[in-house]
Amino acid sequence: WIHASKEGDRINIPVLIVDDEADQASIDGNANKEETDPTKTNNRIRRILDSFPRTAYVGYTATPFANVFIRHDKVNEGLGDDLYPRNFIHSLPEAKGYFGTKLIFQNDLDGYFVCKIVNPKKERQVLAEKGELTKDLVIAIYNFILGMAIRNLRHQISSPMSMMINVDHRVGKMNRVGEAIHTYIKETLPNHKDLQLLSRTCEDFLKRTKLLNEKLGASNRIPDKKDIIKEANRIITSRKITVRVLNSSKEDKLDYAKDPSMKVIAVGGNKLSRGLTLEGLMVTFYLRESKQYDTLLQMGRWFGYRRGYEDLVRIYTSENLWKNFKDLAI
Repeated sequence: WIHASKEGDRINIPVLIVDDEADQASIDGNANKEETDPTKTNNRIRRILDSFPRTAYVGYTATPFANVFIRHDKVNEGLGDDLYPRNFIHSLPEAKGYFGTKLIFQNDLDGYFVCKIVNPKKERQVLAEKGELTKDLVIAIYNFILGMAIRNLRHQISSPMSMMINVDHRVGKMNRVGEAIHTYIKETLPNHKDLQLLSRTCEDFLKRTKLLNEKLGASNRIPDKKDIIKEANRIITSRKITVRVLNSSKEDKLDYAKDPSMKVIAVGGNKLSRGLTLEGLMVTFYLRESKQYDTLLQMGRWFGYRRGYEDLVRIYTSENLWKNFKDLAI
């Protein structure tokens, strides 16, 4: 359509291109290879920009590593300049109340937020290969239920509450994990509650919650243990928690507009990795390894706004991933 127009008509048309997630598809992944054509999306954007005399390109992303470190002197005939930031790079200020990498990982608070999974390889094998729940995942689910109970007792019962599980990106394995969790939440747990484990988990959960409340300077109400256990039992018996598996083979969606008080355990892979907001996210069970920092950050969907329940956030992950996030934050 653009190339079919007359050049004289394009002279008077100023063009602004705004590129969301500008580090994802727009970057020329071939920039470091000599005598190689640019990648397709990069090529198309540059062709549009080169077709008009007055253009501006604005890219924004939470993870601008590629945009900053890409070669800025690569020339391709007929495409004009590459998309390297020509005029300025502006870092947006952190909004008030934002719960990000700096808060969680740049000081000693990660010792309270993060729960270490000792053997992540075995964990993935049992969950994704066999479709069986592990003790770590069961305790993480108990943590989610305890967090829900505390929020209910804080009069937040109508708010959305979520748990995220990101173990494997392969559809078949994701579905297997989702089916196992669905059976556990709807059948096994309501009929076979381990009250001793729930009590022990509650003690540890309350200990961390009280310390986080103090360290964060929050003034969130901390109910009595017996009230929390009673409410947790009610949540388990009610079977109100839904399990959604988010991948190309499922029709499951997270529609908070349709169900603003959704209580959900979301199981996924790539759909949980970039741009998605899990409303009311409290507990994350995350074992997806990556050597790329932007991918790690994008998969860390626990960053966001957690006002009124910031002391209830928990992240279950491996020591290696924990270290990577801490290194990145520093």
